[in-house]
Amino acid sequence: MSADAGLLAFVEQYGAPVFPCKPNAKTPLTKNGFKDASRDQAQIEKWAAQHPGCNWGMATGALSGFAVLDIDIRPDQGKDGDAVLRQLEMAHGALPDTMQVLTPSGGRHLWFRTNGQAIQSGTDRLGSGLDIKAEGGYVIIPPSAINGRFYTIEASSDPADVGFAEMPAWLVTLLTAKRERPQSAPQADGAITAGSRNARLASLAGTMRRRGMTAESIGAALLTENAKCIPPLSDDEVRKIAASVGRYEPAAEPEKHEWPAALDLAALAEQEPQAPQSIMEGIPCGYATGIFGHGGAGKSAIALFLAVCIALGVAFFGFEVARRRVKYISCEDRTDILHWRLTRICAYLGVDLASLRGWLDIIDLVGRDSILFAPDPRTGNALTAAYGILSERMREHESEVLFLDGITDTYGGNENARSEVKHYINVLLALIPPATGALILIGHVNKATAGGSTGEGYSGSTSWHNSMRARWYLSHETNQGEDGERSERTGKLIFELQKSNHGEVGAQIEFEWDNEAHLFIGRAKGGLTEFDRRHRDKTEQQGILRALQACAASIPAIVVPAAMQGPRTAFAVLSQRPELSDSLRTGKPGKRRFWKHMETLRQIHALEEVEYRRSNRHLTAQLILTSEGLRQCAE
Repeated sequence: MSADAGLLAFVEQYGAPVFPCKPNAKTPLTKNGFKDASRDQAQIEKWAAQHPGCNWGMATGALSGFAVLDIDIRPDQGKDGDAVLRQLEMAHGALPDTMQVLTPSGGRHLWFRTNGQAIQSGTDRLGSGLDIKAEGGYVIIPPSAINGRFYTIEASSDPADVGFAEMPAWLVTLLTAKRERPQSAPQADGAITAGSRNARLASLAGTMRRRGMTAESIGAALLTENAKCIPPLSDDEVRKIAASVGRYEPAAEPEKHEWPAALDLAALAEQEPQAPQSIMEGIPCGYATGIFGHGGAGKSAIALFLAVCIALGVAFFGFEVARRRVKYISCEDRTDILHWRLTRICAYLGVDLASLRGWLDIIDLVGRDSILFAPDPRTGNALTAAYGILSERMREHESEVLFLDGITDTYGGNENARSEVKHYINVLLALIPPATGALILIGHVNKATAGGSTGEGYSGSTSWHNSMRARWYLSHETNQGEDGERSERTGKLIFELQKSNHGEVGAQIEFEWDNEAHLFIGRAKGGLTEFDRRHRDKTEQQGILRALQACAASIPAIVVPAAMQGPRTAFAVLSQRPELSDSLRTGKPGKRRFWKHMETLRQIHALEEVEYRRSNRHLTAQLILTSEGLRQCAE
């Protein structure tokens, strides 16, 4: 399939770099998103052939020399961009004629040349309903469509007739000038100033109503948000907004009542499948990832370090990380602790804390209502006012990765009820972009799990395990005690990937407290190439076979039981043999590989189970080498 001729002509004439997006969507299909945008006709043709029917995006800012003023017309969300734009023009001056693109939602895009002006992208920076797409952003352009409706160039503003105007000086000034805060009333981050209070609260109310919340719940949430207004609206005005929005019917929940169409296998057969994407090894895009550990182990500190690395796009102790906009909800640590940790993390990484602005958005909810999900037996509604606020904040910040610290502070359901756990995770996944985002939940384990009675790092229903595509477990490293003595902690922490549906488990980071940095500093363990991993597995399997051979050659012979549980297992016997690889004796990952190798050796008929009668006359099973196993021992 060839690229649209109009698109190629547009790129050639105006030097606009473009890239493919998912059909009927805005999600980039290129590895690095809009950063891979190209003016090369051959590359554009190649993309068109690889992704039939794709939408097209154009990078804005320095990559193209364009900035786009996005005007939304959404009264149901409290937005009337045209009205806000008219107010701006009356106050500062008219906008020059320039090319306009009509969007499927009824809004417009006004295109301006920036001529080297350093203008940052931002949402509602000029007022509710007006967004700027410039540095670090992109827009969808014709020929593209959403829900069957197309982006089109407005007839009276074709670039062949009107061209592209330079962004007027007054608009550049508004976008680049530092905003002064009133001296009489210092403005806290996230404050809502006069002129946008009603629109902001109405937009938040609309989000909550669409989620099925009642007017009373919406009113309670708006009164909390109103405290950030400078000056606040009266309580009566806030209640009027809640009552007005509450008259509308809540949106249906498609995940409950509607199923999507079946996969079009014929269409999929013509497309090149894409490998699963991830933010980092063990953090898949579009899914939930768990970070579990005992209280006080250091989960929050390590999770915050990870959030900073994702926001900066820098490696996390040897693990490559893709850059994303991060929302971090802290329900356990207040602002002073967060500030202290962030300062130490940035000092260690050699970056300025201010450079995280716009990429890392942290909300301190200690002492506030943070429950996002609490099933109501009367109405069946489970979403709370806090969920509505979070949904709005995710949209405003354009967040892609959501950290919730922690589960017990945000989940009001029964942790042992599978359906409630699944519903909780699904409604949170609805807040992230499926192709580029991720949900990271931080949770505690019970005392038994923390004490090592089980190797699985989670508590409660198995749905906590099954509903997450990846799960990390943070535990204290211990030295095995001898002669029944209690094992002792070494002072190190082991951060282990225990579940990974899209890759191999077993990745580890070893953390140790650094007094100078005042941080847990990590070191990747077991970072093997595929060649190294195959060599390790072969060596470990040969060690198992030679240990079995040595047991059989002992006088008297040592019986190796086939049992995987109980006081005397194959691992308990073979781990005492010098022939067994030391790498299999090290911690839970080594033990898990041991049993995986045992199954592999069974399936290649290198060992087998045979019955034998114990001294008490009971029949049981033992493991012996086959002729194939003896042959491999000799290699």
